[in-house]
Amino acid sequence: MAYLSTLAMPQTATTTWNLDPTHSVAEFKVKHMMISNVKGQFATVTGVLTLDETDHTNSRVEASVAVASINARDAQRDTHLKSEDFFHVEKFPTLSFKSTRIYQVRPKASNS
Repeated sequence: MAYLSTLAMPQTATTTWNLDPTHSVAEFKVKHMMISNVKGQFATVTGVLTLDETDHTNSRVEASVAVASINARDAQRDTHLKSEDFFHVEKFPTLSFKSTRIYQVRPKASNS
């Protein structure tokens, strides 16, 4: 005897966006010697946002940064930041981020 199930699987609407590497950077600002700020950026960034439109908490974000693409507007500083003293680019060429949880900060507005 065979059984056939007619249960419908729920449809999930997801949208995926890829970061546009031509128009994207990861920027930073750090305090230097407690008197000034050093600003810079990583020019090579990639990433993906997958949005679950029915339940945003099921969405996810992933991004990667090529550490060698650092630019702090000073060639000597950039070389030092790439060295073993800081990022150690030869051993760790990529910074990666992967979301582990997304949660809703504010409740959805009611339609009543």
